[in-house]
Amino acid sequence: RQTEARLSESVTIMGVEPRKQHMLTTSEKYDIIMYKQKIFFWRFIVKRNLIQPLLSLLIVTMLIVSTFSPTLAAFDWLNTELPKTQTVYELATIELKLPSNARMEQEIELLSKAAQEFKSAAKSFDDSRLNSILEVRYASVYSVGRETARRYGYDKYQNVIDRLVARARRQGLELSSNIDDLALQEFAKAQLLSTTETDVVGFAKFIDIYENYAYNDEIRKIVASLGARTFASAREIITDGEFNELLVMMPIVETKGYEYDDPDEPLEGYNASRAVNYAATWWNKTNNTEYGYYATFHNHPTPTNNNMWSGGSGDNYRTWNDCADFVSQCLAAGGAKAKHNLLYPITSSANWHCCDFWSAKPSHSWGGAHNFYAHWSSRVGFRYSPDMARVGDPCSLDANGDGVIDHTIIIVSGGNSLSGIKYASHTNDQYAQPGKSLQTICNAYEKVYVYRVG
Repeated sequence: RQTEARLSESVTIMGVEPRKQHMLTTSEKYDIIMYKQKIFFWRFIVKRNLIQPLLSLLIVTMLIVSTFSPTLAAFDWLNTELPKTQTVYELATIELKLPSNARMEQEIELLSKAAQEFKSAAKSFDDSRLNSILEVRYASVYSVGRETARRYGYDKYQNVIDRLVARARRQGLELSSNIDDLALQEFAKAQLLSTTETDVVGFAKFIDIYENYAYNDEIRKIVASLGARTFASAREIITDGEFNELLVMMPIVETKGYEYDDPDEPLEGYNASRAVNYAATWWNKTNNTEYGYYATFHNHPTPTNNNMWSGGSGDNYRTWNDCADFVSQCLAAGGAKAKHNLLYPITSSANWHCCDFWSAKPSHSWGGAHNFYAHWSSRVGFRYSPDMARVGDPCSLDANGDGVIDHTIIIVSGGNSLSGIKYASHTNDQYAQPGKSLQTICNAYEKVYVYRVG
């Protein structure tokens, strides 16, 4: 009777019209008992702080299932390409502490003219500081985490990696099979100029996006360093080495090409024939007599050796990528004038020069493919489309459309179509190679930029 009375009280508490105790059905009694057991269970869990341990156990169980179930974790994705992000934009603040006689408006105007990335500026409460807002661009990556992308790369391309390591070994080059190894990444991307193996092309394009996880980390380091400093003027910012390196590293913002039909040469004093003759002489050699900086910088065992090239072995193998350096040499041989802006560091795209009286080091735009783009895109602009390329025109190539330039070539013969336009290059050394043309370049690379030079 006492039990039935408590059950009746429970029904009343639950808001149910109580019946006479002898009329409670077995089903109703069962429901009430189960309800009280649930209440007891959750009170027990809460009182003993067991919610977090239970959630942790659930998460660990899910991770174990994911790790030891390749069918669920990896297999399905190998038949498709990983989706990638677009260029990512973020805002960063660079602080100026100005002298009392400085004019804020002039400082802001100088920043906005120096770089389109400066979007706004805000004065501090006491007008002694100026917080300039910089728009920072990060290169495209895969829309999954870095670890997941790495696992995808090994699962899908392990066979390709093994073949590339073996191929390099035949040339006397020892490569690691670590997908994060920079030498392996560069060797893989260099294959785009020479191979027709679809899986090798796929791996090279995978690497072109995958390497941006580390590339973006470098951009973040520069942004953090600039944010931790206080500058005394706008000029100090725009002539700063780190700041100029950041501007050039960021993925490109495309500029519409120019349709150019004027027969006159757009680059004053440039002779395309001399540039092509230089390319024909040095396409499978390295001119360390005149341009020996990089051989010394990369600690080549015989830095004065002019016979090193990408197809060589031993001391005759060039141990660094020099595509932009080679094309810059061709342009200089054709009469392109060096640019020295002594107010700006060698990291600035305003400069284009090799080692000379004015500088002991080449500008980054001389030997870096992405930096080369930054200089020449603003100096001469582009052809409207690749099929308008002329003899002596340099070209910048982007393998997978991430906005970071991967390679530089120069046009050495013309034709009525892309398949008739031939090129020369270093890194993967070629000169008007049979079966290769600007058509095969456009097939292998997602973006091809032809400069109005020749």
